[in-house]
Amino acid sequence: MEKIEQYKLFARTHKFDLAVFFLRFVLAFIFVAHAAIMIAFANDTIDAFTAYGVPGALGLIIATIELLSGIMMLSGFVVELAAATQATITFFTMFLTQGGRGFFVENGGYEYSLLILAATTAVCLLGPGKIVIAKRYARTVRSLREGGVDAESHPLAT
Repeated sequence: MEKIEQYKLFARTHKFDLAVFFLRFVLAFIFVAHAAIMIAFANDTIDAFTAYGVPGALGLIIATIELLSGIMMLSGFVVELAAATQATITFFTMFLTQGGRGFFVENGGYEYSLLILAATTAVCLLGPGKIVIAKRYARTVRSLREGGVDAESHPLAT
């Protein structure tokens, strides 16, 4: 009976990690694709930001942040920071560009942005899970957080 319980625990943990990875992967794809369009059409990005009363160069800065955070989420490297950054950008975008248009996307509303905000917040709270490319780094950070490694002498802590 004990083996069955161990298997159930493994299956639940495995499903959780797959779900977190899938969410991270989809969000990373969205952020990288969106950033690529913003960078490829830099003049349009600058014009769009200027039309909202925001300095146009901020659009390219945000595109760069989206690109980097997408890569970070995909690799599993500092996922919480990447997700929190994207959640913050999405939150302000909702109010800056979509707030007065209502809820539904077909009217230019914030429906899609609210979904992205919820997903990035979930990833921020859940962390990277166990399926990460940057596995060594993730183990080191987890160890530092749990106090298992002397933070003073660890090379990544300096």
